[in-house]
Amino acid sequence: MENIEEVWIKLGRQPVYREMKQPFSKYTGDTYGNKFGTWRKALEAFVEFVDKDDDNNQETEENISEIIQNNEIVFKHKTKRLPSERLKVQVLMRDGNKCRLCDITLTGDNIHFDHRIPWSKGGETVLENLQILCAKHNLAKGTLEYPEK
Repeated sequence: MENIEEVWIKLGRQPVYREMKQPFSKYTGDTYGNKFGTWRKALEAFVEFVDKDDDNNQETEENISEIIQNNEIVFKHKTKRLPSERLKVQVLMRDGNKCRLCDITLTGDNIHFDHRIPWSKGGETVLENLQILCAKHNLAKGTLEYPEK
């Protein structure tokens, strides 16, 4: 499953059967067909794998903790700043590999995973707070919060 995840991220979209070969994939499409019956069933199993709860990136029901130090609010985060590979794939699947602001299709280094509520302002690294932006818009956004589109 991790291999499909890596290929998906490299391509910036869902891989097709014929792309499951070197240099993108460690395993061929036939390997997945033999294990799962068909390539489609392998992709269905992959979606189930991605949809499982990622313990490192799930927000608890508690409110975000804050500490005031030197008249500045410092947030105690419940998640790590950088999203896991699994969470990245979930965001890519949800957003359809398109920048949320300009709607262009993104691939490779142009894909930026952005916190809607900035990390520095207490935003957590969870699916609901992440979005895909192109490099231009993410770098221009900085710590601003854009309204939901």
